[in-house]
Amino acid sequence: MTDDVGTQTASLSGIGTSPATDALSPLTLTFGAQQVDTASVPQQITLSNTGDLPLTLIAAQITSGDFTVVNACGNSLNPHSTCSVNIAFAPKNVGPLTGSLSVSDQYRTQTVALNGIGIAPPGVSLAPFSTVVFPPTGVGLQSASQAITLTNNVGTPLSIQGISLTGDFVILPNSSTCGANVAPDAACVLQIAFAPTVGGPRTGSLTVTDSAGNSPQTLSLTGPGVDFTLTTNGTTSVSITSGQNAVFPLLLSSASNVSGTVTFTCAGMPANSTCTVTPSSIPLGSTTTISVTVLTGVASALSSRPCISRSGVILFATLFPLGLLVLRPARRSSVTGFALLCLLLAASGCGVGREIPLTSGSNPGGPSGPVTTAGTYTVVATATSAGLTRSVNLTLIVQ
Repeated sequence: MTDDVGTQTASLSGIGTSPATDALSPLTLTFGAQQVDTASVPQQITLSNTGDLPLTLIAAQITSGDFTVVNACGNSLNPHSTCSVNIAFAPKNVGPLTGSLSVSDQYRTQTVALNGIGIAPPGVSLAPFSTVVFPPTGVGLQSASQAITLTNNVGTPLSIQGISLTGDFVILPNSSTCGANVAPDAACVLQIAFAPTVGGPRTGSLTVTDSAGNSPQTLSLTGPGVDFTLTTNGTTSVSITSGQNAVFPLLLSSASNVSGTVTFTCAGMPANSTCTVTPSSIPLGSTTTISVTVLTGVASALSSRPCISRSGVILFATLFPLGLLVLRPARRSSVTGFALLCLLLAASGCGVGREIPLTSGSNPGGPSGPVTTAGTYTVVATATSAGLTRSVNLTLIVQ
C-alpha cells in the first residue's frame, strides 16, 4: 500500500486444496458358476479419493439380485487413499442371474452391474431354494409366471410320478417343459402363476413326487391378494346449474390384512367441467370416505388456446404501414397481401374453441364465462390397485 509516507507491504500466504474425488472401479463384476444356496469368494470394487479433502457420506447396498455386500470403506474416505467394497454371489436360483450394486457419497450415486450363473447341487432339486414370492395381485386376476426348475444331477433318468399345487397358484401347462421323465444331467421348468381368490396374504406349496431318493421335492409359495369394494356413501344423483359443484361421497373398504395402494380416476364429465377425487390415493387395509367433486362452468382445454388479442391487432395495424415505407414500391403490394392473409388466418383461429363471454340475455342472472350444457351425464369413478378395478356410476344433472 502506497501513501504519502511511503510503501507498506503485508505478506500473504495460503494453501490451496483440491476437492475430494470418488472414482469407482470396475463398474461391472462377473462371477463364475456358483452352486445354489452357497456363497462365492468375494470380489472387490475400489473407491479412490485423489483429492485433498475427505470423501464423506459413503454407503453401499445391493439394489437387486442374489448378491451380498460388505462396505469396508465405512462412511468416509481420507484424502489420497483408496478403500474396497466386497461383493459375493449367493444364488437362490439356477441359470444366468443379474443384479445391481449402488455406491453413494456426498456427490452422487454410482451403479455397478453384477452377473453370475447359479447351478444346481448334486442329486435332484427344485430351484429357487427359498420361498417363491409373487407380487400383489388382484382377486380374480393372474400374476406373471415365475419359473421353477427341477434339476436331475444324477447319472440315471428321473421318473416324475406326480406334480401338485396347494393354495391360490396354478401351473401354466403351455409354458412348462416337465413331462414324465427328466434325462440325466438335465432339467425341466414349471411356470407357476399366482391367482388369488381372496384378499390378504396367501400361501401354498409345490410338490414334485419322483423316483429320486429324496422324493418328494417341495417348494413354498406366497403372495398378497388384493381386494376391495367401492360403494356410494349417500346420494348418487346430484342436480346443479352450470358454475356449481356436484359432490358425491363414496366409501372404499378392504380387509385389515390387505396391503397396497389404491389410485382414483373419473371419466364421463361433460364439456367445460372437471372432476377431482379426494384423496387421490389411499392405502388399503381399512375403510375410508372418498369425495368425488365435479366442477361445472369451467374453461375446457380449447378455451385456453392462444390467439391474437385486440390490442395486438391494433399494434399491428399501426406499425405495419410504417414498415412499408422502407420497402421499394414494387415489393409493397406482395408484402401487404401476405401480411393481410397471415392476419386473417391468425384471427380466424381465435374463434375455434375460444371462450365467448355470455350476455345477460343468454344466461339470465348467471355469470359470464364457459357454460356446461344442460343435460344428464354419467360420471364414472374408478379405483385401481394391483390390476384390480372397481367403478361406481354417478348421475350428474345440469339444469
